[in-house]
Amino acid sequence: MTIRTLRHDAQRREATRQGRIERATARWERLAGRIEWFGIPESAPPRSDLSALREADDDDPRSGSWHCPKLGRAVAYESESELHLIQLLSFAPQIAYYQEQPLAIGYEFDGRPRTYFPDLLVATTDGRCVLVEVKALFEMATAVNVAKYRAMAQLCRERGWGLLVTDGNRTRALLEEHRPDPGLAGLIGPLLEDGTVLGWPHVVAAAGGERPNWMDLAALILSRGWDWRTRPFRLSIGRAAAPAATPGPATPPATAATVAVDQDAAGQDAVVCPTPAEIEAARTPAGGWRRDQLAAWGVPWPPPRGWKQRLTDRSRAARD
Repeated sequence: MTIRTLRHDAQRREATRQGRIERATARWERLAGRIEWFGIPESAPPRSDLSALREADDDDPRSGSWHCPKLGRAVAYESESELHLIQLLSFAPQIAYYQEQPLAIGYEFDGRPRTYFPDLLVATTDGRCVLVEVKALFEMATAVNVAKYRAMAQLCRERGWGLLVTDGNRTRALLEEHRPDPGLAGLIGPLLEDGTVLGWPHVVAAAGGERPNWMDLAALILSRGWDWRTRPFRLSIGRAAAPAATPGPATPPATAATVAVDQDAAGQDAVVCPTPAEIEAARTPAGGWRRDQLAAWGVPWPPPRGWKQRLTDRSRAARD
């Protein structure tokens, strides 16, 4: 009876695993058909060259980690949608390997340079590479996410990678192809053309007092290039962002004229204080920074949040 029970449990586990593989295979095939390809497809970086450039926020209840049998390690995630997608990648046989938070991409938004870390870099078994970003469908139309999308698209265009923005089932292409209610455009468009910035109550009032369909609204915003902010809700006719910045070249040699040195009152060893331009110029081809370079700047590994701003503040103080 014991042997029979063990065999039954093993068969049940194997059936469960096979079922997950079949479902993951079908789901990835559907998503793969919506990948945007830029130029001639190029292969992904070797798995040994990839690492997470940013840690998940432990204070966020949506964050966590899941042990991936394909990679043989724990994979961090920042939302339930990300968890479901990494599980899909783990069981889909079309996927060779993947890396969470693999790149740092520079872009500009609201006149300020910023850095963004895409969710996943995926290497397929047929030798191609796909950059994957996980977003709720309506969030794909917000101004900041449009700016991030442009930056990711530019990077993929330069490297011959594919780009997939998805909530795990639907993709950004669905918003681009969706035909919103023409009446909604006729109600909201004239107000925006007059330069009015609409809050959520104004949008509801313009739509005849009824809440517009989120799918229609997001698709309309994306197609018209309107500027949509959340928290609080603000909708205007302006463009979402300036053209995306691209990752800089390798670190240039430091010179006495461009490098400031900071030494604290405790008498610790001097630390190089780079300028913001030198920080951006030190990016590797993957878009991040080398561990030894960060160490030379006095930044621990992995780099904590806000490290660039602290370096900038320290550099300014050293020059004053």
